[in-house]
Amino acid sequence: MSDLPARIPKKVHYCWLSGEPLPALQRRCLESWRRHLPGFELVRWDCERFAVEEVPFVKEAVACRKWAFAADYLRLHALHEEGGIYLDSDVELFGSLEPFLHHRAFSGIEYWPEVPSIAIEGAILGAEKRHPWMAACLEHYRGRSFLDAEGRPDEQIVSSIIAAAAEGLGFRPVAKGQELAEGVKLYDPVVFTHATGEFSKERTVALHHCLGSWRDRAWHRQLWQHAKAWFRRG
Repeated sequence: MSDLPARIPKKVHYCWLSGEPLPALQRRCLESWRRHLPGFELVRWDCERFAVEEVPFVKEAVACRKWAFAADYLRLHALHEEGGIYLDSDVELFGSLEPFLHHRAFSGIEYWPEVPSIAIEGAILGAEKRHPWMAACLEHYRGRSFLDAEGRPDEQIVSSIIAAAAEGLGFRPVAKGQELAEGVKLYDPVVFTHATGEFSKERTVALHHCLGSWRDRAWHRQLWQHAKAWFRRG
């Protein structure tokens, strides 16, 4: 555990907008949070806690029952306004997140070798209140609608949005940990891994099960297009 003072509050934010009961895996994941994060406050963001009608993008995404895209905005709003750690409801913990609280902001490199794509992990994200990275991410949504004039949804994935906002802090698309400006730390992919990523009993702290039903072929196509855009810059 770091001896440095904590800058991020002991608060875990998560979203559950459908109003339906949590499935078994999500219940197991939340239990892992309680087991590994004693003393942390769990904050559930739903349609009662957040006035979805005040943000057009969120209002339209919720109306379309595209919960994941509404949650993309809400995670950034929660971290910017309150600080803490955001976890997708299908993230399972294998260790404590307390050692990461001394950073001003943190996440991990999201690496999908089978696509391939390198971005920033949006399912596991921490920040102090009013961190400029979160403010820059929220700017993406300013004046933006979820549906275009023809009713087509804006399904840009959050990992690419937060990666684009981190470019100005020095983020580069390489599959290893990085120290960015404004006290942002990005860990190796194995630390905060996903369903098809590398797993280590010694190093992995969290696993994102990637259950989102919106992760269809279009999503994988978008990852590939995002990866090609990064490689062209390099």
